[in-house]
Amino acid sequence: MNTLFESFIIFYFLEIMVLISAYVFYFKIEEQKTIKAENEEKSNGPSASDLIKMRSIAKQLERSK
Repeated sequence: MNTLFESFIIFYFLEIMVLISAYVFYFKIEEQKTIKAENEEKSNGPSASDLIKMRSIAKQLERSK
């Protein structure tokens, strides 16, 4: 009887640990999604590659004049 109770307690603690880790993992992903969304909202201007393309097009236009 004692070993059955100890087995139940160990199983119960393991189950609680799995549920807590799943909870933490889920909210860590949600937090990353909100941070990513905030970063996307902050970038209003053109990206660096867009600026390089615009400069190269401007140089080509100056050469053609």
